[in-house]
Amino acid sequence: MTIENIPLHINELVTSTFNKFKIALDKEIDFQLSISQELNPYRTGDPIRLTQIINNLLSNALKFTHQGTVKVILSGNEKSIKLVVCDTGIGVPKDKLQCIFEPFKQADNSTTRSYGGTGLGLAICSSLTELMHGSLRVFSEEGVGTEFIFQVPLPVTAMTVDRKVRSENIQAPDLSHMTILIAEDNSSNQVIIQQVLNRTGANIYMYDDGEQALTAFCELEHVDLLILDINMPVINGIEMCQAVREVNTTVPILALTADVTLQDKSVLTYYGFSDIVTKPLQLDRLYQFIHAYCSAEQA
Repeated sequence: MTIENIPLHINELVTSTFNKFKIALDKEIDFQLSISQELNPYRTGDPIRLTQIINNLLSNALKFTHQGTVKVILSGNEKSIKLVVCDTGIGVPKDKLQCIFEPFKQADNSTTRSYGGTGLGLAICSSLTELMHGSLRVFSEEGVGTEFIFQVPLPVTAMTVDRKVRSENIQAPDLSHMTILIAEDNSSNQVIIQQVLNRTGANIYMYDDGEQALTAFCELEHVDLLILDINMPVINGIEMCQAVREVNTTVPILALTADVTLQDKSVLTYYGFSDIVTKPLQLDRLYQFIHAYCSAEQA
């Protein structure tokens, strides 16, 4: 098994995974996410392996917590990140902690009957963490709760924009007849998208969150295309897409995401998206999407 080292946005990766579980949550649990404002989100690492680890840690915490709190805390420095997942679940006896990362292990038989075993999830977390030269620690008290602390080297990298975004050789299409509405909460990404689309002459409406963008969509006389970041405050991209589809089933809606787990087109199509634009942005691909979907709409 190999570990990749490619640019990623750790805040978006953690937030999108958190939101996936939050949407599906069917328990009365206070499910919280806290991300340090001082954390630089632009990192170099393996987004697929990181997502696997985060998925398994959250799944485990929610599985063994019927009430109370599950909290996810993301922090770090210039060289590494730390993810803490703590819960008020059933906990693990101290004499059983040493086997918690072994496949299909559980504290005792009664727990297995009630909850099922831990399966391969924590064993996978442990193996991947070792491959990434990180650490995964667990602290637990039976009947009180459990805390996992995942730390891994994830150095800061400059925000990457695909070189194609900066290329002057790519001919910008004439979109002066089009109105494009964009919802993106990251100011750096806003600047990039604005620069890219300004070259087309399109009428651009840019908003920081889904609530503002949804209000604008309802007030504008006509919108030819929406580009929605998946992870936004107040109303996220999926929620906004669903709201738009209640009143307009034909307008093209592109999902903007750096999250590998959401790059399955069928998943986002289910929520009403037309297609996916991945980060880092690729100028020719973005133009290709716009041309394809807007040409189809005008046909």
